[in-house]
Amino acid sequence: MLAHSATLSAGKTQQDLSVVRLGYDALDNRGYFTVFHKGWGDIEPGKSYPIRFELDGKSFDAAAIGFEQDRVPGATVFFTDPDFVNAIARNKTLTVYNPAGQQVLAIGLNGTAKALDYARDCQNKTL
Repeated sequence: MLAHSATLSAGKTQQDLSVVRLGYDALDNRGYFTVFHKGWGDIEPGKSYPIRFELDGKSFDAAAIGFEQDRVPGATVFFTDPDFVNAIARNKTLTVYNPAGQQVLAIGLNGTAKALDYARDCQNKTL
C-alpha cells in the first residue's frame, strides 16, 4: 500500500485472472467493491449499470460503475455506509451478476476480514 493513500483495500486475483477488490475510499467517505472479469461483457467505463450481488445467498440490488483494467471490463459498487465493507467481509461468499442477470463471479471471502485488518494497520502506520 502506498503511504498517504486515501484508499484502503484488500483484493484477490483468481486463476482466470479476474480481480476482486473490497475497501474504503476515505476521500469520498464510502466503501466499495470492484470486480474485473470478462463475464461483464460490454461494460463501458464511467457508465452506470443495475446489477445484483449476493452475500451468502442474501440478494442486494445495486448500481455499478463500469471500469476497465488491462482490457478487462469491471464494475464498482460504491456504498455510503463504510461499515458495509466489514459486513461483506464477515460473509463466506460473494456472488455477482451482470445487468442481464448472468453470474459473473462467485468468490469465497475466507480471510477477507483479516486482510482488511492488515490493510487498515498498514494505512494507520503510514499516515
